[in-house]
Amino acid sequence: MKSIFKLSALALLATAMTVSCEKEMSVKDEAAQQPERHTFTLTFAQPDTKLGVTNEGKTTWEVGDEIMIHGGDNGAARQKVTLTADDISADGKKATITFEMDPYDRTDAGVVSKFYAQYPASLVPEGNLYYECRFTATNDFLMAACDVDDNFVFYNVCGVIAFTVEGEFDKFEFQGNNGEVVGYNTVYQVRVRNDESGMVVNYNKPGNGSGDPVPMKKFSASVVPDGTTVNYVFLPAGAKFTGGFTFNFYDGVDLMKVAKTETAVNVGPSQILYLGNITDKLETYVEPTQSDHKPAEWAAAATDLSSNKQAPANCYVITAPGAYKIPALIGNSTDPVGNVFDAELVWETYNNETDVVANSLIAEVDFDNDNVYFKTPDALLPGNALVAAKDAKGVILWSWHIWIPETAIADVDGSNICNAIVMDRNLGALRVTESGEGTVATVESFGLMYQWGRKDPFPGAKRVDSSTLAKVAGTAFSLKDQSKEEYVSGDTVKGSMTQAEATQNPTVFGNYGGGDWDENANADRWTREGKTVYDPCPAGYMVMKRESSSVLWNTTNIATAATDAGLTWASSLDGHWFSITDGSGNKVVFPLAGYIDDCDVKTVPYIEYPGKRAAVYAAYLSSGNPYHLNIREDKEDYHKAGSTSAARGASVRCVKMAN
Repeated sequence: MKSIFKLSALALLATAMTVSCEKEMSVKDEAAQQPERHTFTLTFAQPDTKLGVTNEGKTTWEVGDEIMIHGGDNGAARQKVTLTADDISADGKKATITFEMDPYDRTDAGVVSKFYAQYPASLVPEGNLYYECRFTATNDFLMAACDVDDNFVFYNVCGVIAFTVEGEFDKFEFQGNNGEVVGYNTVYQVRVRNDESGMVVNYNKPGNGSGDPVPMKKFSASVVPDGTTVNYVFLPAGAKFTGGFTFNFYDGVDLMKVAKTETAVNVGPSQILYLGNITDKLETYVEPTQSDHKPAEWAAAATDLSSNKQAPANCYVITAPGAYKIPALIGNSTDPVGNVFDAELVWETYNNETDVVANSLIAEVDFDNDNVYFKTPDALLPGNALVAAKDAKGVILWSWHIWIPETAIADVDGSNICNAIVMDRNLGALRVTESGEGTVATVESFGLMYQWGRKDPFPGAKRVDSSTLAKVAGTAFSLKDQSKEEYVSGDTVKGSMTQAEATQNPTVFGNYGGGDWDENANADRWTREGKTVYDPCPAGYMVMKRESSSVLWNTTNIATAATDAGLTWASSLDGHWFSITDGSGNKVVFPLAGYIDDCDVKTVPYIEYPGKRAAVYAAYLSSGNPYHLNIREDKEDYHKAGSTSAARGASVRCVKMAN
């Protein structure tokens, strides 16, 4: 598409801001430990740098503005100051504040300033990150200052695009045409040092425990479309759009108008690019029928995962580093997912409490009309990830679980135990569960959690003794909006979903009120008769069947049934496992991985009884309720199979398919 508007620079602002220090301050005389009292004047380095900027370019402090001050020993002291009418000058361009705080003295290292400030205070991370400003997934404005002669002079730390527009729009969406970073899902660190060499500015500095930032490709923001109010896009400083950028304007969830430029654009630190009124540049959105996107060069040599016995599936096992492609087909079928216009790495996890470095499991993703491509780093790390294909509106069409085990997956002959050949571990487990006298299962052997009939996993516990989910990089896991409650026959159905909603929102846990997450209660999501499109197992495997005649699925007491059948039952609450062994030495082992609670309403999904209980689903419904193994090692002799809620998040053990 041709360029449809021209960019012009409104103002180029200074790039100085806060300073940082790294060494400990000198030990002070104990008699001088009372915090020092300081009075500072707040000013702006240039006009047009505050969120309240108007068409005339006037900048003023406002009552209620919150400033975060940093200083003290190792930069750990922090104080929020809220401006009142008495603090602000008549013209609003200055404000005066008083606070008590020792300076962060780094004169020994050539650092000049001793206090640091950020606005707004709500965007400042916790802790002694005095040099850091938080740039997140929202369209937030950021300013930072350092002390200069009893003044805090605030500078804009964003690149800014400003525009006006007319029309009935609820929001706009901004994105670079080549998928450039326009925001971060975690902390985006901005560090500025004022030392003997002058101002040194470093952007995008992850660290100090904050973890690597997870970049976004686009974000949405509210819009005031009256043609006079200026709308702003606040970007990480130095954003470069090599193929231009695009605005999408929405009425509710419907994409109505599009404005696009294909001209290369750089938005420098503290630079504002003013586009003016772009109403006459809007074009009516027409949904394209096919993407013209060309994948990167590395995709040409990608290994096809639908070959080598990995037929189209919802889960693919990776055992070597490299580039791979997944056919854009609905899982376990030959039906296309639809028109693919984007690919996304949704999340990654190491299955434990370790902070996940973004793109450490999956380095890149790409797509064409028929495939989704991904490649790993050169050094393969064990873990799990989810990649997705999206349509032209950014809606997930389908997603695939990428399983990278630490040790090779093997099969166990469970014919005498559960009437099937079974995997040696739960779906998503990185290693086999250790069992036997004195052994202790690790959380990495627990595997992932599934709501009954869903293809997409949720993490297990981050530790054996923790109810918190394992850490992820990427999209956070959440519950279906609790405010959307429905009442059916007098019963409250909280956060139920359709199958389509579940597909489009693979990180959202449905229902959490007991019962079924699927508002239509479809009985054929998983079946014992064969593998459905929602079966989460790799090719050649399916969710374990409930074989009523087998020892494992005994509904009274599995341990007793095993002993009566001449098998060996063993379990360990301290070791977090149970096992059944037949006379030939074939042993099926399960970890006590716990389960995601389906009843208690919390703000996020959480694990119940990790290390103490196991819940393992079967591909079988009884009177509308799924069957599962219900092992409660913390309750004596409570080891049996029975029905439960489909909304529970439980383990899955895959079994070999007959053909």
